[in-house]
Amino acid sequence: MICAQGPVDASIDSFWMMVVEQNCGVIVQLCENQEEGREKCADYLPNEPAQFGDVTVTIREPSCVTVADPSVRRTLLEASLSNGKSLEFSHFKVIHLLYDGWPDRDVPLSPAAFRQLRTTVHKIAAARRCTVLIHCSAGIGRTGTFAAIEMAYRDLIANDREVQMSTIFQRLRDQRALAIQTDLQYVFLHRAIIDLALDKGRLNRSDKANGVDLFLNEYETLVQRKRKARRELEQRHRRKRE
Repeated sequence: MICAQGPVDASIDSFWMMVVEQNCGVIVQLCENQEEGREKCADYLPNEPAQFGDVTVTIREPSCVTVADPSVRRTLLEASLSNGKSLEFSHFKVIHLLYDGWPDRDVPLSPAAFRQLRTTVHKIAAARRCTVLIHCSAGIGRTGTFAAIEMAYRDLIANDREVQMSTIFQRLRDQRALAIQTDLQYVFLHRAIIDLALDKGRLNRSDKANGVDLFLNEYETLVQRKRKARRELEQRHRRKRE
């Protein structure tokens, strides 16, 4: 997995070169190009065949909402290298998934939809034996949280290791400064791992002793409280500007 910033106009050429050089057969975009009137990411998906430095990008299947999740838009592209370099993966298909269900500095609106996105990404990557490239805007909040979930899943569930979540968080930040931007995103990391543990049979929701239901209920309460406080703060700022 590669974590990246959302490309800006000046870095689109380098972005596509990285896609080709690193065999990034799946690109997961966790932000909209524009959010709340602010540019979060340059539009790097061309409507017509376009040249980005030494890489030619062509859309083979236009963007469409996926059947499994309406918050995910899928685009199939072809990227080809035209500078004569000898690369194993110089001409290949790229699946782009844009997930619009995760607001900036927040958590996914639907944990179930996020879980479906993650499952889709893993299935595609496994089938194609390719690298997954994930980005949002700054590449640390939503992207960092996604990366932490993968690290935690690998240690705690796939390899059955006893590792503190704080250790995973620190290990992530050692590799990517400021990854996981908010306390709510850190709590969602726990929520996502609980969901995956339930899915894999590592936790039993009917066992009241493990406190799963209590945590999930408190998580929802916390999310609603945080979002309400944020809306009220934004309203106060707007009134001051007026």
